[in-house]
Parts: sequence; C-alpha cells; structure tokens
Amino acid sequence: MTAELLRSVTGIPVTIVPHRATAEVLTSLLRGDTQIGVESYAALKAPIDSGQIRAIAASGDKRSAMQPNVPTLKESGIDVQSDAWNALVAPGGTPPSIIATVNAELRKTLGEPAVIDKLKIQLIAPAPSSPEQLRQKITDEKALWADVIRAANIRIE
Repeated sequence: MTAELLRSVTGIPVTIVPHRATAEVLTSLLRGDTQIGVESYAALKAPIDSGQIRAIAASGDKRSAMQPNVPTLKESGIDVQSDAWNALVAPGGTPPSIIATVNAELRKTLGEPAVIDKLKIQLIAPAPSSPEQLRQKITDEKALWADVIRAANIRIE
C-alpha cells in the first residue's frame, strides 16, 4: 500500500509487484529482479546492516532512531508519510473511566526503561497517545488509504 501511495503522490510510472512475504521481497532485491522494495527496517535489518541492500528513505514522519542517517521521504522531497503502528482498543460502550485508567497504565508501562529496552530489541519505538489522538489517527488513516485504494483501483476478491 505504501508503494501505491508513493506512486499516486509522485506519478512515477512503476510496476508494483506484491509479494506474500518479506523473504520474497529480499530475494527479489538481491537477484536484481526489482530495483526498489517497500518493507520495514525490522524485517530487513540484517541485509541492510550488512550492506547487501541499502535503505533509501524512511516512510515515517521523522528519522528513525534505529537508522538516523536515513532521511525521511519528506526530507527527500516526497510529501508522503506511512507508518506501521499498533493500538490497544476496547469494545464500544466501554466506560470512559476504564479507558482512561487503561490508557494511563499503558503510558506508564511504555515509559519504563526495562520495557523500552525490550521493545528496542524488537526494533519497536513506543509512541503512546491518548484515546482522542488514536481516534484522530484512525480517521486520518482511513481517509488516506481510501484515497490510495480508489486511485489504484484496488479490489478485494
């Protein structure tokens, strides 16, 4: 989807070849079958760190602490941002007091040095937010990806 976003924003005439797994992306890059791959740093850390492949740009809103020398797409002149993220959600109708308590505890836990260290090993940078921020993130993401899906004429069968 990030490749489709890049194509829709830049107008670069590329052929997007979907792969089922990271190993297929890596094999395709190493063999020279494809010139550019869109994949997470965590998934391709070893071949990037060994120099087998090169990270060109990060798709997040700021440079990754794990790859501080790799510019973002925006820094490279492409006004695109695409982050991988996870969220903790609850069923609709959950009392706001429970949501607030869980959010406060989660934020506290994600700020603990031992937790941060364990997440870093997995190449995860915690970014706690409020329920309101998450609600806005979901709204923004739905709008962004709906536009990309329409532009690319993506159909699910």
